[in-house]
Amino acid sequence: MHVQPFLRVCDVLHRPVFEAADLVAGASGLERAVRWVHILDISEPLDHIRGGELILTTGLGFGGEVTRFCSFVEQLVAGRAAGLCIELGTSVREIPDAVCDIAESTGIPLIVFRQKVRFVDITQDVHKLILMQERQAFFEQDWVDQWLRQSGSNLPTQDEYEQRQASRVERKTANPAKVYRVAVLKIDDTVVGLSPVGLPLDVATDWFNRRTELSLAVKNAFAQYGIRSYLSVRADLIVAILERDVRRIEDPTPSNWFDKVNPAFESLTRGLQRSGWNNAPCMGVGSEVFDLTDVPRSYTDAKTTLAICEQVHGTGWMSSEETGIYQWVAMLSLHPEANFSVRRILAPVLDFDRRHHTNLLDTLKVFLDCDRSKQQTADALFIHRQTLYHRLEQLQQLLSVDLDDPVARLFLHVAIYYHLFHRAGKAL
Repeated sequence: MHVQPFLRVCDVLHRPVFEAADLVAGASGLERAVRWVHILDISEPLDHIRGGELILTTGLGFGGEVTRFCSFVEQLVAGRAAGLCIELGTSVREIPDAVCDIAESTGIPLIVFRQKVRFVDITQDVHKLILMQERQAFFEQDWVDQWLRQSGSNLPTQDEYEQRQASRVERKTANPAKVYRVAVLKIDDTVVGLSPVGLPLDVATDWFNRRTELSLAVKNAFAQYGIRSYLSVRADLIVAILERDVRRIEDPTPSNWFDKVNPAFESLTRGLQRSGWNNAPCMGVGSEVFDLTDVPRSYTDAKTTLAICEQVHGTGWMSSEETGIYQWVAMLSLHPEANFSVRRILAPVLDFDRRHHTNLLDTLKVFLDCDRSKQQTADALFIHRQTLYHRLEQLQQLLSVDLDDPVARLFLHVAIYYHLFHRAGKAL
């Protein structure tokens, strides 16, 4: 059975110790990750939390004062607490509307116990579950990394791996109806770019909290569209083995990944923006494989595709099937003499554009993209056909390439894409 690798508020609410609890506000934050449970009966909680805590309180620190109650909740929001649980009766009789409004607007779950509960029972139960889930996450990362490193090895499936770790009993179950792709995501963010090793405790804790938050966002985004994901979270990248079950009757086009990955990526982007991530993600998705032993090949494709996506678009995502000519460009980048050849053939046009502040190279690209159709080229550039004729005459004078020769024309076309690819950023 698959286990959610990170504990969420919604998971906690299903525990027996929360059977008598009621969610009164902040339902939009039920997917928040719970990193720890903390009891706080003080008025100023901000300095006592690091993010991801589920706070338990009787309200002793703020009593029945609405202003102090609101301040308490606002500080939990600022400290990125996972949620707030309040035992009613000791210091707080009812939850003020103003407090509920804060919880609703900020998405912090507000949970009440209308009768006395033993906080020690809650902390023991949830902490045990947190440790179990964190162990599961480490197992998953180790499993992903093993498959990425080894091709053709007799490694277990993820279900088998989980079963072995839990009971040390091996199972051998083939899954011929599952298909896979590897996705590599890059999200530029100060916290993600850090490594926890050697950092001060508060910074290292923040790194782990953000890592958990990011992992949940990725998993939930793909899960919405029937894609199970297994993650390996590095300092600067997230590698995900994406798995789809082609036996699902409700999925009429099981091999059409685009219809699934595209909305999942959009959902992930929106979720990250709501969580305060500064930059949009960039993702490369490798080729489809039908056996886990071929995952390393999809991983190689995904890394190349991510580099191309970064270079060409900066953000968004691409699949390996969409990279087209850029796959060849990426390979050409490995050979220093390629740059010399491209420079030699394009130098006259580039020098002319620089001296006269024109853009003949773009005109040439569009002309070749349109298969030398003058009408389509003029329409694409939003210029009159006479203007296009003039530019083409200039290009003919500058180029030493016969555009009627298909081989020479192909060389020129690839050279243009090579140049534009490298102009978009540093060479691969």
